[in-house]
Amino acid sequence: MAALPVPTVSYAQIPAIPHRDRRRRGQPTPDGWEQVFIQRLADHGLGWLAAKQAGVSYKTVQRLRELDPQFREDEADAMAESTEGLQGNLLRISAGDDMPAVTANIVMLKKRDPMGFCEKNLAVSASFTTELPADDGRALLHAMLGQPMTQALTERTE
Repeated sequence: MAALPVPTVSYAQIPAIPHRDRRRRGQPTPDGWEQVFIQRLADHGLGWLAAKQAGVSYKTVQRLRELDPQFREDEADAMAESTEGLQGNLLRISAGDDMPAVTANIVMLKKRDPMGFCEKNLAVSASFTTELPADDGRALLHAMLGQPMTQALTERTE
């Protein structure tokens, strides 16, 4: 069975600035740096490092991201792949003995997806003055908490 050809992606053409290390040595920006960047980003999820490994400045990556929706989509996919790798690490670690690495993985997951990896705590604080009649205060409190004010509660507080 013959292997299917891998499609190549063509991104917007922008003047690429070599990474500072390449500029110091007088090396040009390598061809195909975009695919190298996307692959390295998928490997470790670190944008600046992936740009360096691809041989371009991070500013070049930012400019291409602004101009090219396909690059933005591929970059987001690469970050999702890296994040799922961290989630896989947590599953592996939770079954084993290497507990110190758990905290580092949790910190990275919270950084990348704060809404998906946050503690689900709810804190409500309220301050009332005597200027509000007690019945109005109770009704307001119940409205804020999303609970209907029942007749039993009203009778119990009178």
